Amino acid sequence: MKSNVLHIIWIMFSLVACIGERSTGDGDEFLGTRGKIDVEILVREADEHDFVRTVRFVVFDDASVTPTLDINELVTLGEGERDATRFKTTLDVKTNPDKMLVVIVNEPQVMTNTLDAVIFPEQLEEILFQMNDAFGFDHVQPLMSGIPMSGVKRKIVVEKNVSANEVITIERVVARVELWLKKADEIVFARLSTSMNSRVFLENTYGRGYLVTGTETDRTRFQTGLDIENNFGYMQIPSSGFEHVVWNYRGVNVLELSNSPQLICVFYTPERTYEVSDDRNKLFLDIRGITSPDGETGSRTYAFRKYHKIANH
Repeated sequence: MKSNVLHIIWIMFSLVACIGERSTGDGDEFLGTRGKIDVEILVREADEHDFVRTVRFVVFDDASVTPTLDINELVTLGEGERDATRFKTTLDVKTNPDKMLVVIVNEPQVMTNTLDAVIFPEQLEEILFQMNDAFGFDHVQPLMSGIPMSGVKRKIVVEKNVSANEVITIERVVARVELWLKKADEIVFARLSTSMNSRVFLENTYGRGYLVTGTETDRTRFQTGLDIENNFGYMQIPSSGFEHVVWNYRGVNVLELSNSPQLICVFYTPERTYEVSDDRNKLFLDIRGITSPDGETGSRTYAFRKYHKIANH
């Protein structure tokens, strides 16, 4: 088995106050002083499903006191820009010393109308996405819109004629569970057959999760004490309604395991917490249909979640 750490996607911000693109001239006295946020999204060490298709920017003013919506904009990348690891745009915003930025990447299309209507941070905190809106029925293959990702950054200052740089961490809203297998040295062979007998069940997964949960890196999740005011969003704590999904080996040829670990399959499951001492809500991998000289065998193991790492033990 092999541990897997979720990739982290960084968004680099350069905050520069200048003339707004959306409103200039006579309308400025009604909108207040305008500024710009030049945004660059960098996707590092991403696989094909982590690429950016759409990006929603939701910006609030006076976020730590009485949040008011500044902008809520969805940017859809053109055909020539999709599947890229770098994306740039400019946001026209109000100057404010206490701004909060929420970024949602690859939102499920069925949620666009709901997200368009957001005017308060609390609405974003409570939005749940359905796994079937973003993934196939087996939770293995993301839909064409890509994997939903999100991030939150507080205490951004946009001032007139002052430049600032900010970094926000974007994380998947789902954990990626990878199963790696290798053949033991003392075994002559171990293989997965092309029959339906070779399959892997992910047990105790969940059918939905929160779209925005903040990030540990930017200190908007899991804070305590005086820092608790920086928390944003909620984590699922499932106690019922569990699901299980299955991956079947459908290769044309028999898959021979070697002495080196091989990636067998990948599942996605909503980010969540659970009681470590309680097996009832842990994620389990039930592996069946591995053939060896001793016949057909399998195993059952649990996937342990800690600090965005999924380790298969």
